[in-house]
Amino acid sequence: MPEYWIGLDTGYDSTSFCVTDEDGVIVTEGSCASEVDAVLEVISGYDLASLRQISIEAGVGTHIVRRLRALDYPVCVHETRRSGKFLAISRSKTDQNDAIGLAQFGRLAREVDAGVFVKSLECQNLRTRLTARHKLIELRMAIEGLVQSIVRLHGGKLKLSRRIGGLTEDIEVQLAALSADGLDVESDVRPLVTIAEAIRSLLADLDRRLKDMVKSHPVCSLLLTVPGVGPITAASYYSAVGSPDRFKNNRDVGSYFGLAPILRQSGRYSRQGGISKMGSKLTRIHLVTAATVLLSKSHSDCALRQWGIDLAKRTSRKKAQIALARKLAVVMLAMWKSGEKFDQHRGSQQNEASLGKMAGPDHALGTGHPSPQEVVRTGLPA
Repeated sequence: MPEYWIGLDTGYDSTSFCVTDEDGVIVTEGSCASEVDAVLEVISGYDLASLRQISIEAGVGTHIVRRLRALDYPVCVHETRRSGKFLAISRSKTDQNDAIGLAQFGRLAREVDAGVFVKSLECQNLRTRLTARHKLIELRMAIEGLVQSIVRLHGGKLKLSRRIGGLTEDIEVQLAALSADGLDVESDVRPLVTIAEAIRSLLADLDRRLKDMVKSHPVCSLLLTVPGVGPITAASYYSAVGSPDRFKNNRDVGSYFGLAPILRQSGRYSRQGGISKMGSKLTRIHLVTAATVLLSKSHSDCALRQWGIDLAKRTSRKKAQIALARKLAVVMLAMWKSGEKFDQHRGSQQNEASLGKMAGPDHALGTGHPSPQEVVRTGLPA
């Protein structure tokens, strides 16, 4: 029976496809609408047993991937960073050439590229909610900063209150003082304040729903027992990992979130650089924020916090934050697999030995002292 490899280059409106045989010879190629039924119509002419792999890049066609996998089609989602280098071999960058390249890439790299993990709908929906929250926070900070700069430009003093309605109350006092001096900035400031207050209300409702969901979720509620980890970090970690069985070794999760240092080696040259910053930037920010909270003076003491403090004394606080964030990721994955809650009353030696067993080599626990190049938005709560 002949075997076929299919490449799909999905776009918002149309999808280019290419079918090749076991020798790489193009059987058919063309384009169709970026809809599941249209793609099924293209591949339905081939027996399911003869299809070795359907290759698609991560991105737009996730809904197509889920539907095809539900019908038992062998779909592999390739990471764009890897497949992009292979597709760059072609001189002309076209959708059709990308479809041909994906079919060839799936045929040639099937033994070395396992593909990208496709999250469940639950994790994807939770991820969308967290991303929307992150963007709303950035928008709120930008608008409130603009209002504050306008008031300060004219000699006013505006302290940004975090409670809902606080900004409106504070701005009224400042507008009255500026109007007494003959300045008219009300028409510029009031619309911005209205938008900022609306965003604050939306964020408060979103945080409340996320908090309720995390407390009732079996995995997220378990992760909340880790010191420094709050509802946002727990939800972000759960939605980013999806399934703990993806990682054979717990220490691999540190590299997955880009928290492991990069080793550059060539001949006699060998240097350990900063962290890789691969994977989810949002979850990496949340993990580092959780580590920062754990190292703060206001947090209760535990063996994990003491480990971070000792590391900060030997290196620097920023390096300790990155290392502790990586250690938190490893510990949380081990807890997820075992179903055990975090025991912060363990002795430091016992806890360190337990964590070392779960995490593996010392460099994965953070003693490799990575360079802290990560930008952490401290405005995001853990």
